[in-house]
Amino acid sequence: MRLLLIFFLFVAGGMVCRGESEADKVLFEFYSSAEQEVSLAYLNDLKDAWRFVKMEKEGNRFFVRHPVGKEIWYEFVVSPNVWFRRDPFNRFVNENHPYLKRGPALLTTNRNLKVTYVPSAHFDYFTTGDGKKIKVMEELYTKLTTDILTIFEPDLKPVHGKKIRYYGGMFEGVYATAGNAELIVNNDASNCHEIIHVLLHDYPHYGPFAEGVAQCLQQAGNQRPLTEANCSLAAKDKRKQVKLWDVLSDFGNHKDYHLAGSFIYYNLFAAPQARAPFVAFLKDLREGSITFEEVQARYQKHTGKELSASVRDWERWIATVGTSSNVYVDWRNGAK
Repeated sequence: MRLLLIFFLFVAGGMVCRGESEADKVLFEFYSSAEQEVSLAYLNDLKDAWRFVKMEKEGNRFFVRHPVGKEIWYEFVVSPNVWFRRDPFNRFVNENHPYLKRGPALLTTNRNLKVTYVPSAHFDYFTTGDGKKIKVMEELYTKLTTDILTIFEPDLKPVHGKKIRYYGGMFEGVYATAGNAELIVNNDASNCHEIIHVLLHDYPHYGPFAEGVAQCLQQAGNQRPLTEANCSLAAKDKRKQVKLWDVLSDFGNHKDYHLAGSFIYYNLFAAPQARAPFVAFLKDLREGSITFEEVQARYQKHTGKELSASVRDWERWIATVGTSSNVYVDWRNGAK
C-alpha cells in the first residue's frame, strides 16, 4: 500500500495559489489510479455553458493551473463522459458543485490541510486519517463480488469497470453515486451498504427494492446472535406502525429500509418459489424512473404472482420470525 500525504495552503477552502505574479491562477488536482485522461470542467457563472481544460498527468496525479476570477464552480470529467462532483481537497460545495470564491483578501483555511490518498486494487481512497481502513474495504469488496452478490452476476464491477472513489469522513451525509462510482461515508457501518449500491449500478432502480437489496445483503445485521440490525427482526417490530405495501408503493413518504430489506430477504431466501424469477424481476428495474404500477406488472410477469399476494405471504411469514430464526445472510460461510 502506498500512502501519499498532501499538504496545501488553501484558498477559499480549496486549492493552492502560488506567487503574486500568478495570483489569479489556482492549482486544481485530481488523483486517480484508474484514469488516463482527466479534464477540469468549470463555470464562471451558473448561467454559462460548461468549459473544459485538459489536465496534465504525472503518475496518479492530474493537475492544471487555471485562472479564477470572482468565483468558480467545477467538476472533474473522465472518459466516457463520467463526472465527479466531489473534490477531497476542497470540501466547500455550492449548488452541488465544488466551489471557490475570492474575497478582498485571499482567505485561507486548514479544513483540508492534510489528505491521505491510498490507491488500492479496487479503490482510490481519500481520508484525513491514516488510510488503514482500505484493507477492510478491499475485504468487503472481495466478499461481495465473489460470494454475496453472485446471485445477480458472477463478476460485478463498478460502472465502466472503474475503481470506486471513496471519501472517508470528508463530506456530510452517507451515500453512493453509482453512476460514477463515488462513495461518501462517515461511519463504518454504512460502508458495505454503499458498496452494494455502487456494484449494482444497473439495477434495481426503484427506491424500496434498491435500498432493500443493500439492507438485506449488507454485512451489518447478518450474523448470530440476531440483533435489531437484522432487517427481518426489525421489520417484525415495525410492521404494525408501517405497512409493507406503503413502503413499496410510496417509498418517499414511508422510507423504511428494514421492511424493504426483509421483503427482499423473503423473496431471495425464504419464499417457497424459486429465486431466479425474482432476480430477473430486480434486473428488469433499470429505468431511472418507474411507476409502482409498472413494478407490479413486471413482478407478475417474472414471478407469475401478484405483488400484493407476495406481500400477504410475507406478512404471514414475518409473524413467525424470532431471535432464533435463520433469517440472515451467512457472511462467514457464504450466501446460499
